[in-house]
Amino acid sequence: MKDITERIDDMCQEIHGHTNWACVDTLSDFEKVGLDQVADIVTIEGQRVAFYYAEADEDERTYLVYTLDYDSGLVKSEAQWTVAKIIAEINRDRSEAGSSLTYDESNWQEAWLTFMEAEHYAIPEVSKKWVVKLYWENASDAPYGEDLATQEEVFLTTRDETKMHYVHTYFFDTEAEKDAFVMGVNDARRYGQCIIFNPGGELDTIIERDVSKLP
Repeated sequence: MKDITERIDDMCQEIHGHTNWACVDTLSDFEKVGLDQVADIVTIEGQRVAFYYAEADEDERTYLVYTLDYDSGLVKSEAQWTVAKIIAEINRDRSEAGSSLTYDESNWQEAWLTFMEAEHYAIPEVSKKWVVKLYWENASDAPYGEDLATQEEVFLTTRDETKMHYVHTYFFDTEAEKDAFVMGVNDARRYGQCIIFNPGGELDTIIERDVSKLP
């Protein structure tokens, strides 16, 4: 008779075509952030198990795209876009600008950085920017009207529970700029959590604070 790990192997192989899975309880807090975006999370015999998605081909993979307000530069929303959707948006924008040139998988990143990045959208993984997200439990604690920041309500899963939070998103060209900003907000802001992503789009740091103990 097969043990539980062998049965999970079989299930993962049948559903996803591989045996790349992990028990959620064994993952670190870093590894749990965004887990639901890269894996199916199921409960098997009382254990929460993450079946990781198979790596996609380049034309199927996605990038996190931030939509910016044209006038203020503030982040309005964020979503995962396929490469095909990104290329379609570049070509739509260039066509409206009167250009007859079209772009494809071989040159879309250069076109994105030339025509789209920071004007309408931001893809930090392409532009190699640091991303800092600050979360607040109370809207009254969150700042308003700051450059490259937006106020929106989001659900943020923490170690303890899921709560409604407010988030501001900031972009930085260099690690030094990012570090200076984080040091400054640590002294001046009442945020409850700070999540930092490196220019490759990978989680770098999580800073959590007990807002109730702040002055």
